[in-house]
Amino acid sequence: MKIQNQLIYIFWVAIIAFSASQEAQAFFSAPSSPEELSQEIASRITEAVPAGKIYFRPRSFTDSLDNTVPVLSTHLALYLKAELSSSGFDITPDNPDYILTGTFLNEGDKVSFFFNVEDIHNGKILNFTSSIKSKILASDLLKENLRTKTVNVASDLACSQGMFNSHLMKDKKLSVFVNPLIDAKLKATSPFSENFLFKIKNEIAKYDAIDIAKPIPVAKRGTRALRRKAKKIKSLKGSQTVLTEAEAILEGKYFISADHVTVNLEIVGRDGKVITSSEETIPFSMISLPLEDEQAKKQANVLGLHTSQPLPDDMIRISTAKGYGDVTYHAGETVTLFVQVAAPLYVYIYAVDSDNNINLIFPTEDDHTNFLQPRTLYTIPPEEAETEIIVECAPETPCGTDNVLVFASDKNIPLPELAMEVDAVNINKGTRSLRRTKKDRKKIAELKRINPVDLVDYFYGAAAMSGARLFRDGLYLRTGK
Repeated sequence: MKIQNQLIYIFWVAIIAFSASQEAQAFFSAPSSPEELSQEIASRITEAVPAGKIYFRPRSFTDSLDNTVPVLSTHLALYLKAELSSSGFDITPDNPDYILTGTFLNEGDKVSFFFNVEDIHNGKILNFTSSIKSKILASDLLKENLRTKTVNVASDLACSQGMFNSHLMKDKKLSVFVNPLIDAKLKATSPFSENFLFKIKNEIAKYDAIDIAKPIPVAKRGTRALRRKAKKIKSLKGSQTVLTEAEAILEGKYFISADHVTVNLEIVGRDGKVITSSEETIPFSMISLPLEDEQAKKQANVLGLHTSQPLPDDMIRISTAKGYGDVTYHAGETVTLFVQVAAPLYVYIYAVDSDNNINLIFPTEDDHTNFLQPRTLYTIPPEEAETEIIVECAPETPCGTDNVLVFASDKNIPLPELAMEVDAVNINKGTRSLRRTKKDRKKIAELKRINPVDLVDYFYGAAAMSGARLFRDGLYLRTGK
């Protein structure tokens, strides 16, 4: 009887243990979606630490093998933000109490996740692990695409500590004017850069830290008010804020390599200091649009712009009320060019049309001097001039693209006469020589009449002969109906 009672006891213990194990297995069963995974991790975090400030973003969750940030990372950040916010956590980069990071590993039949929550105050790190069966996840969730790249860049720009500080100081959204994203080599936009920047602006609009400022026609404010504000600008990188009445400027360049593009973007304040920045590498396999503007490329080849030294951003700057680098005006609009220098410099400005005709637009006979001073805003045409630059698109004057070339030097450079009938020194059978030497440029600089296509080489040669420092800037001015 005693043995029988023991057997019954063991039987019920086994039943209870089995039931408990089944309940535990059901409770800790693998999540069936990224949303369920986020719910599980948020629940564990809520149980482990008191609610407070916690910081994470899509870049916080990466593939452990190649450190990429695929679509899945964006989903996790979105779901975790919703779950933790509803549990009383404040998701912010401003002096957070906790930092949440994570990695995941595709193991074939399942994807394993490893999350870390670091307590900033005591340095303790809590670890959480989970997994999802691979067959449940859509295959594209584990891959990067162009949208994840734009999401990453937008979160870099809108969620940084620097951006939060700027936003907090004003107790409102930071007003940011967006300049075109330009090819670092050609200094022109492209179908790729226009599309990429458009997507970034759409992503940034989802955050409450940035307000995208719109261009304001100069006629509404007058250039005298702009000149007064320009006197307070200490850095040319922040000078665009004067023209747009924004508090900061978003601008960037992209660099084309053998198999990828590197995009660099930064938000710069009125003082010229970088508030926040982002760098993203995009493989060609993700890009379907052209990376270069063909007209700008042809013009650069003819004038030798692509083989000249990189354009500086800190000594001479030409821009418009619509932006810097590459802007578009439509028929009937009035164009005003703004020029600023960081030191006393002699400035020379040429306009190159779509047919590569080159004309000097500054200085002219009406200009008293071309020796420009810092902290001063110069306009072309001058405010006192009776002339205006109005965009016209007609059969005899079709819309197109003008390249505005700006040269600046600390010594006055005599200007050559431009004559098409003069043979070009660095053009052989219609092809520009890429093996230019100091001797070639000196030869061109010694001439009083040159072919217009040798203009860039002339300035570099003349500066070298006189021992002057030469700086260059430029602007693509596109016109359309």
